[in-house]
Amino acid sequence: MAQSGFTPISLYLSTTAAAVPTSGNLVAGELALNTTDEKLYFKNTAGTVKQLSGGVAYTVTKTANYTAIANDGVLTNTTAGAFTVNLPASPSNGAQVIVADAGGTWGTNNLTVGRNGSNIADVAQDLICDISGVLVQFVYNSSGTATWEVYAQVGGNGGTVVTLDGTQTLTNKTLTAPTIASANLTTALTLAGAAGTAGQVITSAGSGLPSWATPSAGAMILISTQTASAASSVVFSSGITYNRYVLYGRNIFSASGNPRLYLNVNAITSNYDTGFFGVTSSGTFIETTGGSTGVFILPQTSQTNTSMNNFVLEMSGMTGTDEKSFVGSSFLFSGSSSTKAAGTIGGNLITTTAASSFTLAFDSGTLNGVFSLYGVTV
Repeated sequence: MAQSGFTPISLYLSTTAAAVPTSGNLVAGELALNTTDEKLYFKNTAGTVKQLSGGVAYTVTKTANYTAIANDGVLTNTTAGAFTVNLPASPSNGAQVIVADAGGTWGTNNLTVGRNGSNIADVAQDLICDISGVLVQFVYNSSGTATWEVYAQVGGNGGTVVTLDGTQTLTNKTLTAPTIASANLTTALTLAGAAGTAGQVITSAGSGLPSWATPSAGAMILISTQTASAASSVVFSSGITYNRYVLYGRNIFSASGNPRLYLNVNAITSNYDTGFFGVTSSGTFIETTGGSTGVFILPQTSQTNTSMNNFVLEMSGMTGTDEKSFVGSSFLFSGSSSTKAAGTIGGNLITTTAASSFTLAFDSGTLNGVFSLYGVTV
């Protein structure tokens, strides 16, 4: 109530939320008040209505499409699903809109900020907000290339704060020219826009991006290395696509006895013709056939001298439908008889089936050792 004897002065006003006076409502220098929004407006000499005070006023939390007005602070919750907040259609210089992820769910259900006819960050595209817990401020800049400038705060509502040295998880993000000191990759790596083809390797020219290349003839490609510890056998069955292979074995020993080491192709246990031909440390010549059950690699294996039983075996014709050949060398030490011997491995297998696996096993007892299989390009 006005004081007795005085006449109250009332401004042009509105009680309607989000109502903004038009240029036709006011004369230059006249004030207008929105009592619901608690915002004060005036008309300047150029005929433009501008907000004088009140700052940003936050809305109730929005869960569906909404068109913001100047100086709106829009709280959003996309828990029920993605939706769009449109920026004002005809913004004045300095107008601002703040959009906040009140529900912390933008990373799950993205919020779209519609440009509503104006550029956003100098681009004629809507902005997709896909990081949870973010507050984004839009300030309209009418000079130069008119655009909504974008300023983001991450972590204000429980989002993950970006740090210079902290561990970060990025999902569905495009990194432009990143420098990666080290990486723990849990999915397939794609380089230079392509995934490469089977058998290719990554090469570098010393600068620029690495690229995929097909190894030249004779190159050896490591398929896998397996370590056996009291194992019944060692099986190579992945990546068996080459015609030629080289198999290395080292530090081979048994837990008991002096068993013989064999290799089988495709678990075939017949039609082999192989043997070991060598000489002992005392000069005794050894010629031992391995029978027909597998490729005969070591005729005796030490129980104690784990570093003295080694071999290298080259295998050819593995993709063919005729004879498969084997040639190599080995060194063995038999603990029970103190026999040291070096010699040549040789033999073949008659089968019409292409190789799809290789199995190493003793003829008795369990197997210990390290085995590496390489494919040889042709």
